[in-house]
Amino acid sequence: LGYDFVFVIGGLGGGTGTGAMPAVIDAAAAGGAKTYTLAISPFLFEGRRKVLAREAYQRIKSICKDSFLLDNDKVVSLMDDADMDSVFARMNESIVEYVSDIASGMAKAIVNMKHRTEKAPLRHEGGGAIPIGLMVSA
Repeated sequence: LGYDFVFVIGGLGGGTGTGAMPAVIDAAAAGGAKTYTLAISPFLFEGRRKVLAREAYQRIKSICKDSFLLDNDKVVSLMDDADMDSVFARMNESIVEYVSDIASGMAKAIVNMKHRTEKAPLRHEGGGAIPIGLMVSA
């Protein structure tokens, strides 16, 4: 694939996210990318989809150790009497926070690596490299 990091974000319980997320994770890992997964579970009232989502998330966790689940029902329970538009807005904010937190951690790691490289002399012939990343959203 040519990417160092891949964020896989999708809703579980239906066909697309449930079926495609594991395949995307496998492809990214096969290409050598570090993967981060954020799966979104359906609401309890969606019945069978909740069961399918739970099974799919177990599969995802088995192939991607950096997997997180955003549970719609938990968000609703934390927001008391919020309308659905507010719940979905909060879910979207949570997704942005997840990606931002990981990207921020990556940026800090790069700065720390650069700082160590500049302060310590190279102990071998050749050169050093400071990793530079590009994040593209679709």
